[in-house]
Amino acid sequence: MNDRPHCLNVLLACMDRLREKHLVWARLARSHHDDMVSGRFSDMERGVAELENQLLDIGDEEELRLRTTLELADTCGLADDPPPRLTEIAAQLPAEWSAELVSVGQKLREAVAVAEEIGRRSAEIARIGLVVSQGAIKMAQDKAVKASRQPAAYARGGQRTTGTAVPVYQRVWKA
Repeated sequence: MNDRPHCLNVLLACMDRLREKHLVWARLARSHHDDMVSGRFSDMERGVAELENQLLDIGDEEELRLRTTLELADTCGLADDPPPRLTEIAAQLPAEWSAELVSVGQKLREAVAVAEEIGRRSAEIARIGLVVSQGAIKMAQDKAVKASRQPAAYARGGQRTTGTAVPVYQRVWKA
């Protein structure tokens, strides 16, 4: 392999773009997290669309990375089932190309780890928010049900009831 394979150049460029896309997603997710914690719901809502678009872009780029990785593995004479790891492919390349591939792969892994951590924190906050809001909704529903019910005809202990057309005494019913 004296000439640098085109698929290697494509893979390196793809991995750089993926790294940048993950870092952009991490910034968006951090902003979304801050909006959640601060209760800026309109900003949070707008941020969701941006996050989704960025994830779609990452998915498209990841698909290209996988195809190009398999093409490079084939160029290096490696089997594609199971798909070879980047280090296995790098071992088949000249030292200079191998070092570059491993370095770009490490930077991508670091960016993915940052994005995953921020995503995990946001998911935890969202889960806590869901539980809290479900509890608040349940309490409001219970209060609304109690407020809409008609009061009993009489109260315990012979006390006169209020809010009914005819006051009733419990002791009358004991005769």
